[in-house]
Amino acid sequence: MTSFIIKALDISRSVDLSKALSALKTHYPVASLDPLIFELNAKEWKYFLVSRYGVIVISNWSKELEEKALTLISPFLDLPYKEITEVDELKVSVGGKVEVLFDEVIVPKFDERYMAVIGNLMSQSLGLDSYEKKIESLLAALDKQITKLEKSKFFLSVSPFIKNTIGMMRFEQEMIASVGILDKPDLVWDNKDLDNLYYKLSENLEISERTKILSIKIDTLRNNIKMVLDILDARKANFLEWIIIILILTEIVISVIEKIF
Repeated sequence: MTSFIIKALDISRSVDLSKALSALKTHYPVASLDPLIFELNAKEWKYFLVSRYGVIVISNWSKELEEKALTLISPFLDLPYKEITEVDELKVSVGGKVEVLFDEVIVPKFDERYMAVIGNLMSQSLGLDSYEKKIESLLAALDKQITKLEKSKFFLSVSPFIKNTIGMMRFEQEMIASVGILDKPDLVWDNKDLDNLYYKLSENLEISERTKILSIKIDTLRNNIKMVLDILDARKANFLEWIIIILILTEIVISVIEKIF
């Protein structure tokens, strides 16, 4: 049984797949369009998967191959990568019945179809890691603003909460753009081994459960922001009412003083 490493790297916020495909297909065979996979050396099981949400996956990984892949894809990133901190890797052993262990996948053979299933799920998992950190950051920022709101007797500036709302909207747009790839790939339907591999690895990486939790956190953030903005509106309205009452009382006092003197 022969083994090698598949490595996933989160390198940017998004990748322009159309431009990447147009530029690279003349130099490297396209093994798959959905997901986008380039064949670097099929005999040595070297493939290069690119996801639109900024994750790349390299099979039969080596440092040299990683540097080559990063050089190839860099022109098509929306933001240039600096230091890669989010990575994941999986050992693939070829020559046995489909099995998914804690940090190893066993497959009967390896080609672009197996790369599509494994690489796609690994890229989704790493993408979810990034989204989980973003939503936690937004929730932490909102929690700080809520603490200030609790301590304040008057209305606060609405700007930080608007910033949080914009951040949430941008986050949701990123999620919507990537959720489509969470669907089961068409290629697994007619192949028992691929279907089995997809099911077991998806369960192992907890893709479905993590996506549901992320959706719940987004709903929580949206509802909390709405409630805070409602409170701020109520405080502002109350403050304006007091201003009006004070102005009326001031006018009455002035009127009485004028009559007396």
